[in-house]
Amino acid sequence: MEESLTPSILVNGFRKCGLVPWNPEAVTIPGKAIEKKDNTEKILFLKRGLHFLNESIPADTLIVFQSTIGDWSGDTTDKSLFNLWHSTKTEVEALQKKDSDLTQEDRTASPLTADFNIPAPISDLATADMELDTKRKPKEKLPTVAFGEDYVIYLKRKMEKKENLAKQKLERANERKRKKAEKDALMEQKKLEGEDRKRRKFQDTQAKKTRRHLCYSCLLTQVLKSHSSSRKRH
Repeated sequence: MEESLTPSILVNGFRKCGLVPWNPEAVTIPGKAIEKKDNTEKILFLKRGLHFLNESIPADTLIVFQSTIGDWSGDTTDKSLFNLWHSTKTEVEALQKKDSDLTQEDRTASPLTADFNIPAPISDLATADMELDTKRKPKEKLPTVAFGEDYVIYLKRKMEKKENLAKQKLERANERKRKKAEKDALMEQKKLEGEDRKRRKFQDTQAKKTRRHLCYSCLLTQVLKSHSSSRKRH
């Protein structure tokens, strides 16, 4: 006992008890410490949950929520909050199952090392060579705790990626519509130009026929006049 006690141990003991230096706050009551820790964790949990809701609820709905004081006076049949809860719950369960499968797969011994008992350094080199040869994409390690900070960040990035993909899809659809409209307009213009050419050709043909008819009429009139004059002379 005497050999294990040192001056530093005694000093730390007095300091922990709040005796030297005198500090009543240094004495930690177990019940209050646990309660304080629980409150801190609860506040952190609620903050993360509120942050997730603020990021997930549509902006117009969030504005209505923030402007409401007291009891809710909006539409009581609105199912958007339930839909958010259900989709989040479904996604969390899917991610947890996927993460569980990945963890189980990681824990399974590799056939190269399990069957032939290859030393670890050589096994690492062989695995690295295999990854270089097959160019396998490393598997993503997903957060497993719902509303955890990592999960909130992951979910936010995933939602942003989904929104960007939807935006790009909409832009591609609009681009296809624009090109189709341009193509249809060009086809319509060509159709009108074709009809105009046909109309002009028809008018030219009719004009030529009219001119030929007039020429024939004039020629016939001259022949008749010439014949009439010849008869009179005889």
